[in-house]
Amino acid sequence: MQYLRKGKGACYFVLLQVILYCSFLILDFTAGSIELSNIIKFSIVGICLCYALFFSGSVWQGQLFCLQLALLFTVISDLCILLLDYYLLGMISFCIVQQLYSRRLDLLNRKNKDIRAEQDGIRGLSIRLGLQLIVTIMTCLILQRFGIRIESLLVVTTFYFISIITNVFRAVKLAALQPKDKGNVLFAIGISLFLLCDINVGFFNASDYIPLSGDLFEHLYSFSTILMWMFYAPSQVLIALSAKIRKNSQKY
Repeated sequence: MQYLRKGKGACYFVLLQVILYCSFLILDFTAGSIELSNIIKFSIVGICLCYALFFSGSVWQGQLFCLQLALLFTVISDLCILLLDYYLLGMISFCIVQQLYSRRLDLLNRKNKDIRAEQDGIRGLSIRLGLQLIVTIMTCLILQRFGIRIESLLVVTTFYFISIITNVFRAVKLAALQPKDKGNVLFAIGISLFLLCDINVGFFNASDYIPLSGDLFEHLYSFSTILMWMFYAPSQVLIALSAKIRKNSQKY
């Protein structure tokens, strides 16, 4: 804990993650053991959770607790998708992750700590959730008109994608308004990389819903299998690093 407060913990954390990152990239590029690569990838996310949990003395600080809980559900998501092949459950868990990040952004944006501000934050979260559900339904109806079969996994994935786009926009806006707050900047970059990962996941799974063929698709498919984790691993590291609260910053 003393190392973490002095900043040395962050250096050790980043160094360990870089080693793990290079390890699974080597395995992926050289067609090495898929099982070992997946274990390394999962360990990266697990270490991010551990780092965020032990970085602060109090897990009950609002925005930090949201981040820690989001990372916990991220670990659950990756366990389901990466290791157990429970894709629907994993995507539902990822939806919870994005709603927790949405709440965290509310708290980071909040200037006052009175009850009214708290109620406004919850109201705003509820309104966004409702709008995201409406856009999800409309998007699925449009996809259905184009002959794409609508399944539960597609519906949940659509809702998730709309949620993360919303969070990316809000996080980048917050970082632009407060460029001196390194935590906000790290979070904005991290969640943007998260979105880039999801775009590659979309390319990877597109053939399940849209008939695609040809050399271009083959190249996109091949690159997306590697690019998704090239973006995803650093996204989680940066999000975990954004948990740091400066001594002079407001704690909420």
